[in-house]
Amino acid sequence: MISAVLIGVAAALLIWAISAKAGADAPKKADKSQQKAEIIKQLLALSDRETSISGTAAPSRVRSLPNQGTRLAPALQVQRAGLASRYGRNK
Repeated sequence: MISAVLIGVAAALLIWAISAKAGADAPKKADKSQQKAEIIKQLLALSDRETSISGTAAPSRVRSLPNQGTRLAPALQVQRAGLASRYGRNK
């Protein structure tokens, strides 16, 4: 009789230990994401402060091609002529 009670208590302690361990992992993950969010906020604040101190906008990463206008002009004229003839409009 006593052995059945001890087995029940041991099983209850085992179940409690497993559930406590599983529950302990969840707050750590949430805490890590909160820490990441705080770090990102700090980095954005530093970036904004740096931009305001320098007084200039962030440099554009788009570079223009030197012959872009001269190469596209003939192609656009051909395309416009084709569209005009297709829709019955002539210039």
